[in-house]
Amino acid sequence: MCLKGLKVLAAIVLLSYPAEAFQLRRAASLIEKGSLTQGEEILIKSIEKEYHNPGAKYFYSVLYLEPEFPSFDIDSSHYYIDQARDEFSTLESKEVERLDKLGVTKSLIENQKSRVDSAAFEKAKSLNSIEAMELFLSRFNDAVYVQEGIAIRNQLAFEIASAEDSYQAYQQFLATYPSSEQAAVAKERYDQRLYEEKTQKRDLVSYQTFVEEHPDSPFRPVVEENIFGLMTAYNLRESYELFMQTYPESHLKSLAHDFLFHHSKQENSVQEFLATLSAGSYRDSLENVVILNSEPWFPQLTAEKIVLPLEQPGQFQLTTDSLICTGIWTDFISGFLDNKRALISRDGKVIFDDPFVSITDLGHGFIRFRSNDQFGLIHKSGHQLLPAEFNDISLLNGNLIKFRRFKGWGLRNFANQTVVDDVYDDIHQLGQFIVFIKNDVTTISTIEKIASKGFDTNQDLLGPYEEVELLDNGSLLCFNGDNESLLTANLVELISPADQEITELGQYWLVATNGGYMLHSRSGQLLEDSIKQVNFSDAYLGIQKTSKWMIAPLQNGFEANYQFDSLNLLNDYISIRGNGETVSAVFATGSSIDVTNAKSVQLLRALNGNPEHDHLLSFDEDEVKRVYNRNGKKILAGWFEEISVLDNTLFAIKEMGKYGLSDSTGQNVLPIEYDGIGQMTGRSISILEGGKFGVFNYNTRKLLEPTYDRQPTALNDSLAIASLNNLQGVVNMDGEIVLAFDYNQLIPWNERSVLARKDEGWQLIDLFQENGIVSFTETEFLKNQGNELEIKYKTRSGTGIKNNLTGDILQPQFSHVDPFQVGMGLYYRALAYYEEVDLHVVAFYDRSGELLHRYTTDAAGFERIKACTSK
Repeated sequence: MCLKGLKVLAAIVLLSYPAEAFQLRRAASLIEKGSLTQGEEILIKSIEKEYHNPGAKYFYSVLYLEPEFPSFDIDSSHYYIDQARDEFSTLESKEVERLDKLGVTKSLIENQKSRVDSAAFEKAKSLNSIEAMELFLSRFNDAVYVQEGIAIRNQLAFEIASAEDSYQAYQQFLATYPSSEQAAVAKERYDQRLYEEKTQKRDLVSYQTFVEEHPDSPFRPVVEENIFGLMTAYNLRESYELFMQTYPESHLKSLAHDFLFHHSKQENSVQEFLATLSAGSYRDSLENVVILNSEPWFPQLTAEKIVLPLEQPGQFQLTTDSLICTGIWTDFISGFLDNKRALISRDGKVIFDDPFVSITDLGHGFIRFRSNDQFGLIHKSGHQLLPAEFNDISLLNGNLIKFRRFKGWGLRNFANQTVVDDVYDDIHQLGQFIVFIKNDVTTISTIEKIASKGFDTNQDLLGPYEEVELLDNGSLLCFNGDNESLLTANLVELISPADQEITELGQYWLVATNGGYMLHSRSGQLLEDSIKQVNFSDAYLGIQKTSKWMIAPLQNGFEANYQFDSLNLLNDYISIRGNGETVSAVFATGSSIDVTNAKSVQLLRALNGNPEHDHLLSFDEDEVKRVYNRNGKKILAGWFEEISVLDNTLFAIKEMGKYGLSDSTGQNVLPIEYDGIGQMTGRSISILEGGKFGVFNYNTRKLLEPTYDRQPTALNDSLAIASLNNLQGVVNMDGEIVLAFDYNQLIPWNERSVLARKDEGWQLIDLFQENGIVSFTETEFLKNQGNELEIKYKTRSGTGIKNNLTGDILQPQFSHVDPFQVGMGLYYRALAYYEEVDLHVVAFYDRSGELLHRYTTDAAGFERIKACTSK
């Protein structure tokens, strides 16, 4: 026991104040000797005698802090020292002097206060609990150990939260101790655990809910990336629009723009794409993307190098000179950036520069790249979807990724989820269907079904089948041996498997079995069974059941009305129907004629192949042939050897070995006196007589007499190209020569002009203009199909391009002109050298002759372009 302070105090008190000193000395002496309880009794009496007694309370505090004191209690010691301090502070100066003489000073009391605070703090620390430290902080809030106590309490609370490691624990810690040293770490862990717990399902709903409930989370960018991936997992246009409408401020907005643009461009032109855009904040950005990708990009050309404007510093080297010959029309360019392979977008951004050997544009905005004999997938925006870990990658309709990792094929969506395991020998698209083949067994699904099921590696596939066939209406015929069945485009089985043959007839399905036919509606409903025979055209269906026939339109409602003894559908407009002893030909208007006594009735097909010009030919017992149009009107009747339909109003007829023309009124248009009549071209009909050819114009009713070696070619209603003695010229319909027979070849240019070849030279001759002749030193036909002609020609002025439909495309002012194809478009590359100013020019023009770009270059650059031109 250390009571040195008490001994000194007792000596002082004894000298100064014998009566009081005696009591305090006695108490101190008893405490020193270990008689703590007797010492306490003296102190109690002292306090009872005078409650306002800071000296006695000081000793009381000392007593309660002694471990051997039976009532040892730090809180009691704290209570009495606080009483002593408070009472000491209210003393008058005389009382302070008196206590000072007793040895009870302010510094002595404060020293005891420190001893009590220290003991209480050490006790709280030893208990190692939040409650103990909180109790210390609440009772000893003026102790010098408060900040250290707070730090210990916060650390204990953080350790408890860390042990639970849940977002709720960290949330509670932050709410309780927001200013703690651990708050920053707790906040990070709170955000992490909140994100992990709220999105543990990893589905679209949980991610979207998280963004709604926690919009300021630092994990929002990651969550939005997951939302974007899942929302657009099947590369559907509407999904990109929905994402941009729902998250207009997302950092992925520009990526959604690019995905939407490239996806839509696959199906539509850029103009159609813009026209169909919904109104929204993203429209302007998309228009900028469209503008950037709608025109070719021409790199800067010098003698030594090709320069591309890049977003980042570096020199980009193209892999081929062909791009300077055509301009850059693709969404990206492959080359070397500072000697490293890279893909560059049109706006000069580096799309991709990871190691790769080759790239393939798969369409829909996706690029397959090869690295170390493995394939990966990126988007043209630079977004990487699959690393180079696959043996092969392709796309199915732009909605799914077909992949092969080892031997088998599987499917992934664009959220990088495997939706069909890679176990199939082949997977391919058939219309809206996806066909899976494994061990020669075929199973079926659709993109819509896979997309609707979401992330599911065990798709329910229909089958098995031995073979399938896609029908024009999008349905699927399925075969297993002799069994056939029918699936709709949304995988509904309309007709169950059986030994049968299914045929599509308009709005019906005709099913042939060994017992006859059955007729189903488009929805699969059985309309008729036990059918004996069927007869159909493109518009009507005839059915025989028992002994009677009925007729039904293929595109309208079905009504069973059996009323005919016989039925023959000749075409969509004419049918032959028997009822009892009467046989009638029924026409589209509902009119009919009696053909009971006809020897034969047949369809007279038009030579021009137009079914609307087909007629009915009735051959009667009296040898008279009668011709009826599709409305049932009689056109011709007579003893003809042959009748041919040229069009709906004109007929070639033959009598006694000679041919003539008759119209739909029965009037002769040309007398029956020619050896042959050919088909009609426009309104001109070729005529043959005595081995010579002529032409008859049905519009003007003019005949160019058959006096020419070959069939004349009409330029218009009044002029024709004709041949005599192996030379060609132009005559009018009266046989007068308009252009002399001096040419090896004449080709119609338009209704007033011809291209004329004489020996090896060509001219363009305007037949209606005096001196309307343009001579060419060289001529090359670029297009000669149908009624369109396009030539590249050279005059003394230079080389140009002409088209008979659009006129001059390029004037003859270039040394070289060459067309080149980009996609479905035709463009022109033109070179010129202006010696007087020593200027080399390379220009690019579109199909209509509009200038796209012009290079002014030196001789070396000019020769590079010229070399491309000559390839």
